[in-house]
Amino acid sequence: MEIPLWFRWIALAIGALSLVGAYAALRRYRAAKLHDPRRPEAALDMADSLLGASLLVAFAFERYGLGLFVLAVQGVVLGMKAILGLRRRRAVVKPPLT
Repeated sequence: MEIPLWFRWIALAIGALSLVGAYAALRRYRAAKLHDPRRPEAALDMADSLLGASLLVAFAFERYGLGLFVLAVQGVVLGMKAILGLRRRRAVVKPPLT
């Protein structure tokens, strides 16, 4: 399947914006303390952004096998992000009964 040249440039531009998001997540990761609960979330956000950029590049240059592999890894990362979100909702501290 031939991908038009204009789509490749658009995909590369969106991939570059995704790399900016990965840089922001890296800064959040480095700013968090060692046992801060936001640290794993920032690492997963960074991995998600990097995988999104590589997925766009893989599909733009017609590397569908690599794209499917990246999709599988990104599914694992998104699943971990969902699990962290559910665990955070359950860990909400309830006020003591008086």
